[in-house]
Amino acid sequence: MISYFGFDSKFIDNENIISKLNLLFQIERMDPYSNASTLQERIQISLQYVPPVYRQYALALFANTIYFPNAFSKSVLQHLLNSLLFRYEIDWKNLGQQCLILEQDPTGIVNEFLRANHVHGRLDKQTFQRTQQVSSFVKTAYINLKHSNVDQIEDVTAFLNRDYWIVLVDNSLSGTSLCSDLERLLELSNDTGSKPKKVVLLIRTLTDIALNVIREKFAQAIADGILEIDYGLLLDSRFVITKNIKRWNECVLFNNEETYAGVVEACKWLANRDEYKNDPLLADHKEHSGGDKTMTFGFKDCGITFVSSENCPSDSLPLLWYQKDGFYMPPFPRVLSRIGGYSK
Repeated sequence: MISYFGFDSKFIDNENIISKLNLLFQIERMDPYSNASTLQERIQISLQYVPPVYRQYALALFANTIYFPNAFSKSVLQHLLNSLLFRYEIDWKNLGQQCLILEQDPTGIVNEFLRANHVHGRLDKQTFQRTQQVSSFVKTAYINLKHSNVDQIEDVTAFLNRDYWIVLVDNSLSGTSLCSDLERLLELSNDTGSKPKKVVLLIRTLTDIALNVIREKFAQAIADGILEIDYGLLLDSRFVITKNIKRWNECVLFNNEETYAGVVEACKWLANRDEYKNDPLLADHKEHSGGDKTMTFGFKDCGITFVSSENCPSDSLPLLWYQKDGFYMPPFPRVLSRIGGYSK
């Protein structure tokens, strides 16, 4: 691939492209993102769509993908439980009796968490509630409290008395959805007089942007010791690529300022093309992205290079995930979770 495109050997060496790509290929091979073709083939196809002036910078970006395979994902869930048990008065055998365990999005992370940690009784209705998503749980709880003996709706009121309310989060990269759900949950606690010892966020992957948003919005709850935040992987400013960075070398992904600037320009090339600007599938997402609503550097301009084996988040740079037949094919095509009807 390197020789095929005739890349400058000094650039390849200076940015450690070959060693980074080899590591990425090995990790992705353990848990492939797509079975249709190899990652090397997908990167080569992507580069063919990029104008020659930006190709080496796109390659440098691809080489710095932070890839999250399932094995790592499972180990993070195990770490989060061990950390939870260590910091609080929770017995592993009584996890279901002491904790109300919820998930932010309907990803199935609650069951994944229980399986990864070999927690018994996940199907016992008295131990773990069936309504697991935060927003659905809150709605169900209010219905239970207003109307007793409602048919076909789970009674979750007993779970409000658990000592710890745990919210499992796959990725919190902009913080938008998580803050909305957390606000609902804290309001439920206040409205019902439920007083858990802690509300604990267990987040598999977190960015500085999301962490700062959560800390700012829920500063009082954190100061009062009600809300705690724990995470597995933190993507701070060292792993962010945007036009707003104060000093290019705050980012540790590249060794040269020219490379950083070139990646930024490559991102702008994609965002300025009519195919991307006018794509109706992105319109709703861009509207809620804030800023100039172009999503040049991903949702909320998060500007990260994070990819999980399940999907590439829209918070990552669009060069990694945006696809449109005949225009651009990325190395990690994203399955869009929202194409309209956005809600908090």
